[in-house]
Amino acid sequence: MKFKKIILKDFFRFYGKQEIDLSVDNNKTVVVLIGENGRGKTTILSAFNFVLYGKLLEPLIEDNMLNYKKRAELGKNLSTEASVELLFEEAKTNYIMKRYIDFKKDEDGNIVKLSSKPKACVYRVRENGDIEELDLKMFENRILIPENLSSFFFFDGERINRLAKVDGKAEIKKAILNILGISNIDNAKSDLSKVKKILINESKKIF
Repeated sequence: MKFKKIILKDFFRFYGKQEIDLSVDNNKTVVVLIGENGRGKTTILSAFNFVLYGKLLEPLIEDNMLNYKKRAELGKNLSTEASVELLFEEAKTNYIMKRYIDFKKDEDGNIVKLSSKPKACVYRVRENGDIEELDLKMFENRILIPENLSSFFFFDGERINRLAKVDGKAEIKKAILNILGISNIDNAKSDLSKVKKILINESKKIF
């Protein structure tokens, strides 16, 4: 999965539509985002997690997602959205994934969410430029990085320090087991052992 561009629209501190170019070439293979503390670097990291998995990183919460300036501008009984779009390439095919929350300002001037959870859609971009909407569930199962492994791809400096320590090694081991499916096998073995004990105890009562 190769990220090409991320677009934030009224997403927390990012007012209006803000695009970040993530494209690379053979000579420039790394994109570095530099900024002072409190300028939105963690928000950008959370934007990736939100668009791919529908979850925000702490301390961000959905109720505060709509940009504060947009909140002030919005008229009563009018609605708008806070959204993140991600353009990326997978297996030489381009995709667009969008996740968003609709907000409305009520008669009292309060900003309320119009749905209990974020909405999402995903599109495949054909070679001729046409866009085809895909089934979201099937796409998530086949294309995306599994959510339980996402923390090893999207993390901040503090997590780098933690992974370098002894506890971090245990986390990495667990992730590798998940990738190989070994954790599921271990869980199945544990469940079978419990069932075996129950059956043995039941058989003793009968005989």
